[in-house]
Amino acid sequence: MSQKLMYLCICFCLFQSCDKAPLLSLPELENELPTTFEVSIDVVHCVNGGNLLSVEMPNPELYGYLWEVNEQASGHHTETSGCQCVENATVRVTRLADGLRVSKFIELTASCSSDESSF
Repeated sequence: MSQKLMYLCICFCLFQSCDKAPLLSLPELENELPTTFEVSIDVVHCVNGGNLLSVEMPNPELYGYLWEVNEQASGHHTETSGCQCVENATVRVTRLADGLRVSKFIELTASCSSDESSF
């Protein structure tokens, strides 16, 4: 019994001596977020023609995505769906924590030409 009491006293003393940072309220947390963020589009050239586009940024799981390739909806993921003949593309990235949105546009020369053969 005395051993349990001693352990309890040690735990209590350790708990009391720990530095505790105060919890921030939601408005305080929102003020800690940067007012903008950087987004870049990576282009991978596919063997059979076309390109695969993807978003490059830190912590991509904290954002939502909306792709538009050649003025057509093209998915909600960090990359476009499959290799496509891309003339232009826009990705709208939304930070899920506060809804801040950044758009990035890319224009490419024709990524699929009529003289490319497909396998």
